[in-house]
Parts: sequence; structure tokens; C-alpha cells
Amino acid sequence: MAAVRWGTPTMVRRLLDARAPSSPSIVMQAIERCERSVVQPLLLRAGGVDRGEVLRAMCAQGACSDEAASIARTLCKMGAKPGACGRDGVTAAHRAACWADVPMLLVLIAAGADMDAKTAALWIANESRIAAGATPRAMLDVALDDAAPRFESVPGARDSWAQLAEALGTTLDPWQSGRRAAAQQPPASKRKR
Repeated sequence: MAAVRWGTPTMVRRLLDARAPSSPSIVMQAIERCERSVVQPLLLRAGGVDRGEVLRAMCAQGACSDEAASIARTLCKMGAKPGACGRDGVTAAHRAACWADVPMLLVLIAAGADMDAKTAALWIANESRIAAGATPRAMLDVALDDAAPRFESVPGARDSWAQLAEALGTTLDPWQSGRRAAAQQPPASKRKR
């Protein structure tokens, strides 16, 4: 635990090579400290780890990296269910969608994540208030609006979102067109009683 908290990934690996034990709390500490390079070896050594909770914790980091997505892929292969959630109804896909973590979302969708799962309660994430009933797909609709201006200036951004659109069963251009059309429609008027 001390090596994860104050040491270096090299120190943690050396302790693991010397057969030091791991535990669920050490794994979670490594995730919180963003020491992703040691999460997988710690997971393999630790017993009694709730892999679904580890998966949700990984998604809450908003790493947007292939390394974090690789760990998520391993977790899913080890039995983590991407649809598992707490009382608030927040799944790994909700957390990844909150950060628009495309590499993580691609892994979760491939593992069978429900992109239409609804949260059960108000949820605070990424300094945002997310209403009860939010779905990862709806959260991605909003994130697409923010990401689109970077498609021309950030290498690979458009391609990764195009992969995500394909994983969601659409293509990027119709997805964006649908978002623009929805934004241009006036709000529905209230009916008089």
C-alpha cells in the first residue's frame, strides 16, 4: 500500500516480483492515484476484488487512453460485468460517457454494455449535475457537440468518434446531423388544460 501511495510503479512491480500480497484496497488505491501500469499485476495477485467496482473506478478516471482501455478489456475477460451498477444506477458506461472516453467506451460496448441504461438518481460527475434517468447514449450526444469542433484540428479525433458511432450502430455524419437537427428545433409548447 505504501509503495502504491508514495512509491513508484517500479517499486510496486519489484514488490510483486518478490511475491508481496495484494488486496482490493491496494488495487483501488492504484486506480485513484492513476498508476495504471500496476493495476493489472495487482489485480492478478489480489483476491476478493469486485471487478465490476474496479471497472467503474477505472471509467471514473476519464483517462481516455489505450492503456486504461486495455485494463478494462482484461477486467471484462476476468468476469467484470459492464452493466453492473450501485443503487444510483450508474454503470461503467455512464462514467466513461461522462468523460467522453472513447477507447474505454469501445471496450465496454464490445463487452455488452447497455448504452440505454438509465441512472436511478441525480448524479454528480466531472463537476456536472447529471439528472436521474440519464443514459450513456444521451450523454454521448452532448459530448459529440463538444468534440465536433476538434475533429479537424486534433489528429485521430474524428476517426475515434467514427469508430464509436459504428459501435453504436450508426455512422458519424448522420449522428452529427441528427444532433444539429435536434438543436435547431424549438422546444415543445406546453399544453393548456
